[in-house]
Amino acid sequence: MQLLSDSGSFKRAQSYVRSGAVEITARSDKRIDAIVSGTEDYSVRLLLGGREAESHCTCPAFAKGIFCKHLIATAIVARDHALSEDEASSDSATPRRATATADSDLRVFLAAQPAERLAGWLTDLAETDPAIERRLRVYQSQHSPRELRKALGRLLRAPRFLDWRASRKFARDLDPVIELLAELTSTDAHNGIELYEYALTRLFKIYEQSDDSGGDIGDRIRELVRRYLDNLVRSTPADAARAKAVFELQREDQWSFLPIEEVWPLLDDAARAVYAKAIEDEFQALPPRSPTEGNRFQSGYFWPTERMEALAAVRGDTDTLIAVISQDLTSGHSYERVVAVCEAAGRHREATQWAERGLKAHPDWRGMRPILARQYERAGLTDEALKL
Repeated sequence: MQLLSDSGSFKRAQSYVRSGAVEITARSDKRIDAIVSGTEDYSVRLLLGGREAESHCTCPAFAKGIFCKHLIATAIVARDHALSEDEASSDSATPRRATATADSDLRVFLAAQPAERLAGWLTDLAETDPAIERRLRVYQSQHSPRELRKALGRLLRAPRFLDWRASRKFARDLDPVIELLAELTSTDAHNGIELYEYALTRLFKIYEQSDDSGGDIGDRIRELVRRYLDNLVRSTPADAARAKAVFELQREDQWSFLPIEEVWPLLDDAARAVYAKAIEDEFQALPPRSPTEGNRFQSGYFWPTERMEALAAVRGDTDTLIAVISQDLTSGHSYERVVAVCEAAGRHREATQWAERGLKAHPDWRGMRPILARQYERAGLTDEALKL
């Protein structure tokens, strides 16, 4: 490996290995796939037994024809893994020390070191490992909101697209970020809210460009949302600015990680008024809908409509909820939903009328006939119900 690279690249590769920046995602007798966390997360494929040119890395250096440090680091990890397996098979009776014990011993050792020595070690690690440097910069910037956001932004960045393997790796890298946020916000709920809003806004953009088939990133986002709501509870009653910020955050959320029904109880009356107006203004700004063409699922309509429906629901405003749903009656499903809303409000006469309209507008819609039959049966119109 040293013959394929300069000494600087080889040393940098060794630092990646020491810091745990290499994750082997797949391996066989002929190839090894890995994710190496450097300035970004790079996908590496190392072909075994072939020429170095047959391997691949997504970093800029490899694109220039250089056998890069990410490939070297992957090769080192693969070699060390193979050696450890050989040792384990030849000496399987040797017990391994528990990881918890190793961590405890390391903490005791580090606690006994002078501050100046620890500072030197951390500086050396930061110079050789970008991930460690980014985390230390967050601690350095915590007393400057502007610089703190910049440092946090460097932690919360990803390549243009994350495939499912890279998504899993990115999600695991979020764990220390989540704990770091908890530490930074433990004594200041107000500033904590702003940090969580900033982090979630960035993550929503990353999530949009991710294949999170395993749900790993989504799980971390839900955890951040939970902590964000906890900070809303711990802070003083939300003011108008905070209510507006929550709304803007929800506009970035295209997956309902932060539902209105969870936010509404945490706002006081003044904040609710500002929050509701923002949702209403967004909905009323939508272009007019064609009576013959459904718009609900068209781009730009769906989420404002969802928010308006959710707002009407948390307010218990049945009339508004019916009015919003009935703006698009191009399918029988909308009639079904209106009937359900009327039933839930105890407005059974209206439910029957909507079911009748639905059957007339969509006679072939599978659910309309039994829905209307149920309404007739409730009203005591047994013959009409049986005919249906």
